[in-house]
Amino acid sequence: MKLLSPVGRLPAGEYAFMEFYCNDLTCDCRRTFIQVIANGQPGILASINFGWEKAGFYRRKMPFDRNAPREITLGSLDPLNRQSEFAPDLLLMFQTTVADATNCSRLSQHYQIFRKTLGKPF
Repeated sequence: MKLLSPVGRLPAGEYAFMEFYCNDLTCDCRRTFIQVIANGQPGILASINFGWEKAGFYRRKMPFDRNAPREITLGSLDPLNRQSEFAPDLLLMFQTTVADATNCSRLSQHYQIFRKTLGKPF
């Protein structure tokens, strides 16, 4: 994604949202872990958790955490990973431009392809 003008503290530039999926075939979490990098900047700038299903799906999966369904479906910064000073702005960019219905469908398809590939020998 190319950002032509600054957003908050986030400088103009090219940002890549790389998606990762759970490789445990016994798990059906239907979420992606997204790491954001920028052209010309070292390291990972943000780590985002996101799930494309409705909140009820995550509520059933995680009844012990009443905030999890909302955080997952909106997208949230991963608390276990270091975040850059730009992480909040990158999360907002993700929420407003990447996490739309078309991209949710695409992430769901990528998840299905990934899981299907996991079941096959490499």
